[in-house]
Amino acid sequence: MARRADGWLPVHVPEWGRFDPAAVTEPMARIRDLAEEPGRDRSDLDAILRVYPGSSGSRDGVFDTVASAGDAGIGHVFVELMNPADTVEEALEIVDRVLRAARN
Repeated sequence: MARRADGWLPVHVPEWGRFDPAAVTEPMARIRDLAEEPGRDRSDLDAILRVYPGSSGSRDGVFDTVASAGDAGIGHVFVELMNPADTVEEALEIVDRVLRAARN
């Protein structure tokens, strides 16, 4: 990855426990260090945290994960909404709360 890829796509599942930003930031720092060895610019590599909630019970975990990721400098988060939302309206409500968590 450090030689050819543009970044890394780590995954967090809120039901498995609280998100630890170091689980992304520490490996990403190592990947960037490795990218410098063949002459790549470390700032060209980025991470997009993927969050996969399994049920509506994990919504607070999603919001906490998004907020923690932003506090740790993780600039991109993808939240899968297929499982926690039963309707479009419900998905839009979740998106609104995710955006508020990201902006705080």
